[in-house]
Amino acid sequence: IGYGDSLYGNDKSVVVRIVYGKTSVLLTGDIHAENEKELVRIYGDQLRSDILKIGHHGSSSSTSAEFLRVVRPQAGIISVGRRNRFNHPSPEILERMKDEKISYCRTDEEGAIIYESDGMKWKKIEWRR
Repeated sequence: IGYGDSLYGNDKSVVVRIVYGKTSVLLTGDIHAENEKELVRIYGDQLRSDILKIGHHGSSSSTSAEFLRVVRPQAGIISVGRRNRFNHPSPEILERMKDEKISYCRTDEEGAIIYESDGMKWKKIEWRR
């Protein structure tokens, strides 16, 4: 979903929900809150996912409280560069995740983040030794 004349190329990000057995993950690209609202309007509870790739590197322009309440993830993944010039992720988003009791991990702190599913549950893979 993207707004045709949007000034933001990020709003044309692909959003994918992957389901394997009873597990699911929602990958949101870099969409903004307006796109999240549109996804909620169209898909509602179908967005429910165990894991959510947090939108737009944890920017305050994404991952709205409404979106989190609809998706209801157990865990969030924030893909963000170390010492990035935008200071992502936003403290506002981290607080929002805390308020919604969503655990999260960040690539700037952990490097690659890998989860695997057996179709019943997710397991985070510790790849560093």
